Parts: sequence; C-alpha cells; structure tokens
Amino acid sequence: MSESMLDDVGSFPQRGGQHLEEVAPEAPIGFRLSLLRTRLDALGQWQNAPWAEVAEFARDAVLLVWDELRSRGIWETLHLRDQAALHWSLGRGRQVSSVNADFVTSERYSAILAELCAEAAYFATLCDPKRRTARWPESSPSRSSRAAEAETFAHRFRALSPDWQAETFRLLEPPERYRWESEPPPPHPSLAEALTDAEAKSFAGQQPPKPLCGDRRQTTHAVTYVGRFHALPHGWQTEVMRRLTPAVSPCSVVSQGGGCINVIRSDGVYLAWNARHAAPKPTVH
Repeated sequence: MSESMLDDVGSFPQRGGQHLEEVAPEAPIGFRLSLLRTRLDALGQWQNAPWAEVAEFARDAVLLVWDELRSRGIWETLHLRDQAALHWSLGRGRQVSSVNADFVTSERYSAILAELCAEAAYFATLCDPKRRTARWPESSPSRSSRAAEAETFAHRFRALSPDWQAETFRLLEPPERYRWESEPPPPHPSLAEALTDAEAKSFAGQQPPKPLCGDRRQTTHAVTYVGRFHALPHGWQTEVMRRLTPAVSPCSVVSQGGGCINVIRSDGVYLAWNARHAAPKPTVH
C-alpha cells in the first residue's frame, strides 16, 4: 500500500476513495500517518465539504493515530493521562460522527474539530518526533506541560475534603446572570486560584462559606458532579482538569468524560462502570 493510493492532500475523497475501513491491519509503518495528514488538512477547511464526510474524517483522525500508536508499540508506554486523553478524543470523534447536519453550527463545531485535530496531531508527534513542528503544526507546544500540570491539579483536588471539593467545583461554574441584572457576576477564579484558596482555608480549619445572595451556583449540584468525577479513572480525572477553562464548567466536562467512556465501548474499550460488562476474552484451545 503506497502513498500514491491517498487522495490529494487537503481534499475530501470522492466516492470510491480511500476509506479507513480499507486500511489493512498490516499496513506499513507510517502509512496511517500519511492518511492522517490528509484528514487534518481537509478538516482545516471543513466548511467547504458535506457534513457526512467531515464527520467521518473527524472520527478517522483519532482512530488512525490510535492504530499507529499501537502498531509501533508506543501505546503501552504512554502515561495513563495520555491514554485517557486519546480515549476521550476517540469518544468525541464518535459523538461528532453521529451528529445530524441540521444541528451543526460553525461556531460550535469549528472549536470541536480544531480540538480533535490538535489532539490527533499531538499523538502523531509521538510517532513522528523529528517532524513534529513541520508536519504536525496543529499540535500545541505546551500540550505536554499542561497535561503534567493537570495531573498535579487532580492530585491537589483529591487531597481536599469532600466539602471543599464541592466548593471548588461550585466556584468554577461560570455564573449565570439574567440580562436585566445590574449586579456584577460573582468572582470566577481560575482552577489554580480556586485550588490554592481552598487549600489555604481548609488548612486553617475553615468550612466552605454559604453562596452569596444572588449566586445561583448550587452546592448540591456541585456535590453530584464531584461524585461523578471520582467515578472516572484517575487518568480521566487528570483529563478533566486539563480541559477545564474559564468558559467551561466542571459539570459539563465531567459529563462529557462520562459520555465518552460510554461511547468507546463501540471500539472495544471498557472502562470504569463499563469494565464489568467487558466482552469475555476468547478461549484458547
């Protein structure tokens, strides 16, 4: 199987072109990376193509790099947080592939597709380190350091008492405000700031304060999602911390992670609450 079999770089394949299902398991090392490169180039201009093809390419991109990592023997050497991140993206790719075109908006899906491309490119650099910048520009140079920082955040979060964990999640919820309200929204700290504040007050023996008047971020809601956070494997907990931003709530990220764990059963990956339902291994005679 040669690179001449690939579609033109940056273009979506016409009917009858190279499809992921046609890539043989014994494909030569590097072939999938070449195919991935065409997928990423095409996804960079996704608005010019039919959504059905875009959705297929989004799913393909993560599957291709996952297969390449396994074929090179790299997958088993990855840190649990990186395995979790790849599995998370695998789930996101499957979710995207099932979205009806009628519900696709440029604002929302440009961000989702850019995230999938960046993750696929990051893992491609682990297979192709000599050309990480030239061939995989979608990968962020700070990706590895942010993952390591997120692991530290997850460790610090788990070290807090349940009450302070809930308060940290509550404070990280983007505050809801009605348009007619003139009061400024409640303070919205960063993850690092929220953890540092919780640690200091917890060490001083203080209990989490009651929400201020007008603050609709509910403690009971946060408690529920703290429980769901702890139901995730540790690597996935780290990925939750990495994906938290001021614009994204802990509750939505935790929910997304749980959804991805459910979706990747289709790829034979059984984790957390799904692990006990894993398909039995074939008997060797």
